[in-house]
Amino acid sequence: MDRELHTALRLLSTPSVLVDRGAPGGPTGLDESIEKTLLTSGFDHPDVVPFGVRGVSTGYAGWSGVAYAAQAPERALTIDELVSCEVTVQTLWCYSRHIQKLIEDGRDPAVPDRYGWRFLRAAYSRLTAARPQETAQHCLMREAIVKTSGLAERLREAQHALRETTV
Repeated sequence: MDRELHTALRLLSTPSVLVDRGAPGGPTGLDESIEKTLLTSGFDHPDVVPFGVRGVSTGYAGWSGVAYAAQAPERALTIDELVSCEVTVQTLWCYSRHIQKLIEDGRDPAVPDRYGWRFLRAAYSRLTAARPQETAQHCLMREAIVKTSGLAERLREAQHALRETTV
């Protein structure tokens, strides 16, 4: 059962392996036999990062998603903790992508001072530095999600770009 759980969670964190992106008419789910084969034979992906604590929880983060199973719900991360981290990362990723797109379009990014480079510096710190009361599980989850999203580098680049425009 343990092997099947890990395989299923890795698949859930990387759903793109179950999609034909080149299908006529747009992306289409592959035949369910592919999923069954992957579940039976095992599935691993080099970019999927595990997190969790043995006997408490099992989690995986990938570019496309986060999958988590609590074995000891009273000691595991809550859904609110998982969703809050993932939504924060996705929001900051989109914001930094917006800044990057402006630059690529040849424009200087103009944002309200409240959401300038200092805001991004604070966000980077909150996402990359452990907190005194943070549990090991929360720290591992946060690190896995930030790593697989590539957000740390995006935030640094967006900070740099916004600093250049305020000079």
